Amino acid sequence: MVPSWQWHSHENTSGEDAILFSINDRPSTEALGLYREEAEG
Repeated sequence: MVPSWQWHSHENTSGEDAILFSINDRPSTEALGLYREEAEG
């Protein structure tokens, strides 16, 4: 789990196909007043 405001990256070095699952909890974090967003750059 990576917080939505934390920069991260993914790299597949296996030479095989990789499957990346992405789940967004924005609706619940907004409702709790915890949502943060940072512009790239």
